[in-house]
Amino acid sequence: MRFLLLQLCLLISTCIYSHNSYFSFAEMQYNQQSSCLEISICVSTHDLDFYFRQKVQDIRLEKAMENDSLLKKINQLITNGFSIKQGGVTNQLSIEAYENTLDGYTFFYLKSEPIRWNEPTSVTYDLFMDLFTEQQQKLTVLGSKHSDTYPFMLFQREQTIKLN
Repeated sequence: MRFLLLQLCLLISTCIYSHNSYFSFAEMQYNQQSSCLEISICVSTHDLDFYFRQKVQDIRLEKAMENDSLLKKINQLITNGFSIKQGGVTNQLSIEAYENTLDGYTFFYLKSEPIRWNEPTSVTYDLFMDLFTEQQQKLTVLGSKHSDTYPFMLFQREQTIKLN
């Protein structure tokens, strides 16, 4: 009986103190032929839908993605949450495509303007952080010989990365 009571107390305390976690993942690679960065960002479709309804317009994400003007707002939301700077100048990103998967994720495929390979590059990755304070991001920079991973959290939204 005591064991059952202990389990019940643990279960209740876990439910009371549990919190949601929000994640997104990005991969970035330098394309030497175009001198551009190619980026993929993976977000939870549920989080994107909730964020869009709270911050942009109260409409289901599926409907928004069918409307050209709302799709532009989604694209702006993504590019506002992931930005690249070199020499203090923001590099414009364009969304080339997006994909909704059956397992609940949305992938955005972005491309930068031409960028200088050997200059310090600053990345700000604070997508959804103004609404989801628990939001955590991970950026993996893919190189020809190795990859580097950079975490981004509420207190660390910007990092200088190495393009390799």
